[in-house]
Amino acid sequence: MTATATPMPQYVHLRYNFVLFVLDYVAFGVGFGMVGASSAFIPDFVSQLTSNQSVVGLATGAYFFWWLVPQLFLAQVVNRQQRRKLFLLPAPFVRLTMIAIAIMLVTIDPSNKTTMLIAFLIGYWAFAVGDSIITLSWGDMLGSAIPSKLRGTLFGIGQFMVAIGAFGMSQFARWAIGDSGLAFPLNYGLVFAVAGAFFISGGIGLALIREEKPVPVSEKSPRMREYGAFLGNILRTDRDFRRFVRTRLLFDLAAMSVPFYTIFATSGLGIRSAVLIADTIILIQLGNALGALTMSVLSRRFGSKAVILLAGTCITLEATFALISFLGAGQPALYTTFFLMGMVSATIFPSYFDWMITHAPPHARPIYIGLMNTISALSNLAPVLGGVLLQLTSRTALPNLLAIMPDFLPMPEVTVRVYPVVFISSMVLASLGWLSALRLSEPRKRTG
Repeated sequence: MTATATPMPQYVHLRYNFVLFVLDYVAFGVGFGMVGASSAFIPDFVSQLTSNQSVVGLATGAYFFWWLVPQLFLAQVVNRQQRRKLFLLPAPFVRLTMIAIAIMLVTIDPSNKTTMLIAFLIGYWAFAVGDSIITLSWGDMLGSAIPSKLRGTLFGIGQFMVAIGAFGMSQFARWAIGDSGLAFPLNYGLVFAVAGAFFISGGIGLALIREEKPVPVSEKSPRMREYGAFLGNILRTDRDFRRFVRTRLLFDLAAMSVPFYTIFATSGLGIRSAVLIADTIILIQLGNALGALTMSVLSRRFGSKAVILLAGTCITLEATFALISFLGAGQPALYTTFFLMGMVSATIFPSYFDWMITHAPPHARPIYIGLMNTISALSNLAPVLGGVLLQLTSRTALPNLLAIMPDFLPMPEVTVRVYPVVFISSMVLASLGWLSALRLSEPRKRTG
């Protein structure tokens, strides 16, 4: 690709758009903090419907798969439009899907858990597909409407406000899922409904964003018949992008153990679900707050690479503390893991977007975002791999004793899951990702 000089954008609507981007960031962040694929809520909810660990991992892992894969095909559609706001207008309606999940939980017979599970997975993954096209436009609009030095500040303010809002949500979740709340599945349905209200309010903010005047570029978006060759040329000629792809794939694969921190806490450490969900929301949002403040400083002074390295360090440490918890440190060490998960959630995706938006040429920004996210789609099925590893390494407790027990003294089988298998695997992959991140370039230095 040929580098060409382009006029600097004017940012006529900077203050107005900055406020609306923060509004969506906070509203979506609070909602996703409750029912997102990285929260303790979804694995806990799915485990109420099935005991299969692979399905628990599939619920969260496939969410990211369905969020990422469509972006490769949609990116070319978005990129060929001169005005990108068109794809943000449906945001409030797409996010109604979460309200539909809440209605489903209220209307399906609670005893029919299989139907409820299937309906939930369809609705949850449909939400991911709908949000994928919004994400492409969101990233491109963010790149054209907010200067690079202000993006870290925007992310930091947004994450900090998300952390504050989540404190109130933690108390709500404790009541809703606890003994004093509604009966199952109405309690979970109420949480989905409240999260849906946050999602919709953020979507309204996106629909109101004002698009800046497009900066003219000499390169045209590739036609459909040229699209495959264009993608191949990016991967073949852009060495910095390939390094970034490798780094993100390793970090994504390291997330294989994330859903099983919750399962280990409830089944291995005996922490009650209501207490765990409320506590983890607080811990994750505390991590969010610290991560947001740290990210603002690092991003403004050093750029997105420094934030990626910080996130990689936290990914490695969260699996390390989970292993330490299994080895005898118990609840305090595992709670440190949840705190570090908050640090990761505050830094990893903002740093990915910041690096990509700054690195990609303006005429192909949606294509770069879609290509990167699609490449990482398969690695986001890592929680499924974690579930398979747990299933393969699980064993029956005291098998010899069970064999000699007389029939009139029945003894139930107890399955022992070897959690260190996934914890250590995550540690190794995250460490390799951190080493790969060391070789990344800082795109802000190149673009000035």
